[in-house]
Amino acid sequence: MLRLERTPLTSTAPVSEGWTRAPRLALRAAQELFITAIALPLALAGIFLLARARNFRALAALLAVPLYYLCVQSALHTEYRYVLAIHHFLFVLAAAALYTIARRYQQEAEENLRAITEKLFNEVISDK
Repeated sequence: MLRLERTPLTSTAPVSEGWTRAPRLALRAAQELFITAIALPLALAGIFLLARARNFRALAALLAVPLYYLCVQSALHTEYRYVLAIHHFLFVLAAAALYTIARRYQQEAEENLRAITEKLFNEVISDK
């Protein structure tokens, strides 16, 4: 006779105190950034920044799949599995926004560093 019963899927090993604690904390912190309240405004900012940079080819490629699924596919199929592809394109749009913002701050930091260096160099030369 065969006896079937439920088996718990939890581990009894002390995982939280092992060597994986630091990587899991870093991964959990990164995962908390991907909530709708943060990802959706970043995706919209990515659309705006790509349009502002007149990068319409990239914008068309990134918006083709979400627009297709929202306009055509959602009227025909309502299953969740058909919508899963949208999120990857929205994450790329959010990444485009983060890249543009980070690049802007990097350029400002380089300009500030250059100005400080020139000021210090001019002070050293004027003291001689």
